[in-house]
Amino acid sequence: MRYSYASKLLALWLGVAFLVLPTSGVAKDGHDFSGIYSVSQVNEQQDGMVVSLSLQLFNHSDSDIQKAVVVLRPTVPSPNVIGNFRTVKLWRNGGEVRLTQEFTISRLEYDRWQQNGQPQLFVSYRDASGQQWERFVQVAPRSAIK
Repeated sequence: MRYSYASKLLALWLGVAFLVLPTSGVAKDGHDFSGIYSVSQVNEQQDGMVVSLSLQLFNHSDSDIQKAVVVLRPTVPSPNVIGNFRTVKLWRNGGEVRLTQEFTISRLEYDRWQQNGQPQLFVSYRDASGQQWERFVQVAPRSAIK
């Protein structure tokens, strides 16, 4: 397949642009947030499982973040939100936050968490320039967070 000079030039320009675009709000290795979680006070009810989800999360984003919201989403890809934790007023770069919230989730969702899955957590925030971000949080289970 032959490529024109213009298409080669465009590809080169796009490659260079991608490399030099600012990455404000993005950690160097792409892991802006991580932490541990524990599930407690599990009660089965007619419409699902009521659980208390406790988190200890760390900010690796290279930025202090204001008004961050940790969002819980279903483990299957979906635009739906199960719920949110309280807003974190200020979350320093390299700092941690501890959050606990009660959620009602489906029995299937609870089973996924118990079978080597994890709660699908995201941090939603605006960076210093006002751009909205929603970053995945890599978490590992812990028997209890105090």
